[in-house]
Amino acid sequence: MIYIKDLDNGIKNWILKFDDDTKIFSAVNNDSDRRLLPKDLDNFLMWPEDWQMMFSVSKCKVMHLGHKNHGYSYYMDMKQLDTTEEEKDLGIMITKDLTVSQQCKQAYAKDAGCY
Repeated sequence: MIYIKDLDNGIKNWILKFDDDTKIFSAVNNDSDRRLLPKDLDNFLMWPEDWQMMFSVSKCKVMHLGHKNHGYSYYMDMKQLDTTEEEKDLGIMITKDLTVSQQCKQAYAKDAGCY
């Protein structure tokens, strides 16, 4: 059994942990906010070093939400994180515009194939 309760030690932004999936997220409204998220990503990488359980940085992604989002680049382990416009999470399609249309299309296509 692996315990990850202390995974968020030192993290200033919000973090969600579920099974083997972890999300860190933040509102970035100014330069101060923009600098805080990379610091949290660096702190986040300290946990796997301490416990010798490395993250798969290649699976980490950034989704920029909001019309005024500047789309800053973020890095983990000196690698730029890929950006995504949609991501399936726990069976729900999340899109950068937060609409449900993509989820509805997928559900309709799945059900349409059953008849």
